[in-house]
Amino acid sequence: MPVGGTDAMLIVVDEFSGYLTIRLMRDKRTEELIQTFNLVFAEYCSHGHLVQEVHTDTESNFKHCQAHLGYLGILYKANEPYQHAQRIERYVRQVKQRMKCIKASSPVVLSGKVESELARAAVSHINNFPNSKHPTLTPRILVEGKKLSIDTRDRLIPFSTRALA
Repeated sequence: MPVGGTDAMLIVVDEFSGYLTIRLMRDKRTEELIQTFNLVFAEYCSHGHLVQEVHTDTESNFKHCQAHLGYLGILYKANEPYQHAQRIERYVRQVKQRMKCIKASSPVVLSGKVESELARAAVSHINNFPNSKHPTLTPRILVEGKKLSIDTRDRLIPFSTRALA
């Protein structure tokens, strides 16, 4: 089991900016998903954004969240059976590729127990660089409205890096 006792993660993508949000979960039960969705919605709300629609695959746990999302005024849409959400799948692949790069460049062998932290670092890296949707602005600037501040190390997640003194 990974550090912190998480066995699942929810990756959310803002379609306008490509901003990724990752939340670690103990499991994929409906109650856990609802709690995690609420955390994600609160994060977007804290940056002045209102979530209006949620698109998922047809996994039953997501479908069981439909009533809660409707109560919040959020439209829920599930993909057709056996059709994956191609956009999110592309982002999941990107996160996994970034995780591989971080692992490959690490001066130490990383335990499987740090996978969740590795995923958080990968998402942070992705959000800090412009993408094909907005080649001059980062997803973090578009959603949070602020640039990465190197002076304060704001939201910079170094992972398995060498430090020289």
